[in-house]
Amino acid sequence: MKYCLLIRKSLILIVLGCLAPFTLGSESLYVLLDKMKVKDGKIGEYLEVEEAWSNYHKTLIRERQIESWSVWRSNQQSYDFATLKVLKIETEDTIDLDAVLQDLYPQKIIQNFQSKHDVNASAVREIVETSLWKIETDTKGGKGWEKLLSISDSIAIKWDAMTPREDSENEYLRIESGIFRDAHQLLVNEKRSLSNWSLLKLTGVSGPEKTAPYATVHLIDKNKAPPSTPLMEAATKSGYRDEMKMGELRDMRSNQLGLVMGVSKAGYSTYPLMDHINEEELVKATVLRQTNAGHDKDLDTVLSSWVSSPNPNALRNMRGKNGNYSETKGVWFIANRYRDWAKNWGEDTGWYVKMENEVLHVGQSVASIIYDQLVFNGKDELMGKSKEHRTLVKEDGQWKIAFMTVLGGIDGGN
Repeated sequence: MKYCLLIRKSLILIVLGCLAPFTLGSESLYVLLDKMKVKDGKIGEYLEVEEAWSNYHKTLIRERQIESWSVWRSNQQSYDFATLKVLKIETEDTIDLDAVLQDLYPQKIIQNFQSKHDVNASAVREIVETSLWKIETDTKGGKGWEKLLSISDSIAIKWDAMTPREDSENEYLRIESGIFRDAHQLLVNEKRSLSNWSLLKLTGVSGPEKTAPYATVHLIDKNKAPPSTPLMEAATKSGYRDEMKMGELRDMRSNQLGLVMGVSKAGYSTYPLMDHINEEELVKATVLRQTNAGHDKDLDTVLSSWVSSPNPNALRNMRGKNGNYSETKGVWFIANRYRDWAKNWGEDTGWYVKMENEVLHVGQSVASIIYDQLVFNGKDELMGKSKEHRTLVKEDGQWKIAFMTVLGGIDGGN
């Protein structure tokens, strides 16, 4: 094996019966990134699985195999969450991703861990890509990758995937690692929101899609104001000229990651985003519970999902796929309309709904969600699709529906 994970203590070699200290050579900082796609309706269970996995990564940190482990929420639709492992590797040759994974996650140990903790990660998520990145250069002065989880309780990562255009790689790297590194150093020096900037190089990847070979990463403290100096002004001070045409040297795709939970040498922590995600899941669960209860012929659950009577401003309006329109205002009238429908509901038919393409905003006491609703029959056949909107308010700590709009639903539905 041509590399080993760095253990920061001397190795003792027995040579001719004598003990002689031998210290490992230079080390490089790497980031191991897993992109996760969570299965429908499984976000809460997924986070529970990751919380269980935090125990395994505590051991890796204690054994000095990794610096930190963390879970982040993604803004990209191609994946929902990402896990990041920061590690130091001493290398004599090219790093092999499979060998790194085998060192960190030996199959037998992982099987024992999953059995002991009753963890079945594959039931709630799919790893769509695993990649290993070497930190080629970064800024100094602010907290960087080695102190990633101590930057802020509201840290964000701006990850810009960079693909140099044909015959432009050398020029791109010269400007990125030189001029733009210096420009970002000026911004870090302001001691505002930008804590660190780094240029990463892809050293190994496993996944179905072609991954950009480079990335620039901003570590951002969202509790602080952004730097006062615009980036291009800082770049000009660092030697950038318009004729360099950085935008023509590479293609860029950006994503933002928010910290959910993590483990460092200081221990396990959750972050404010974790609570926010949990609230989002409660909002979605309330909406789905109310709609599915209608298909389940469960009148009590339907009514209990709405704000309490006599709220006169609650509104339910529906426009069916054939153009039929209905509007009901006031909780008392909405409840009576449901009761009238319930007289003709008959037996549970096994119909149910799913959500797709949710746009969700959650405040302390008001939430709004827009989504595509898919209606399936008891044979899992798609029967209809609609664009849905709900506004919810909190009553006694519980989310309740106050406004409901349906466009393109099933005529005669609930």
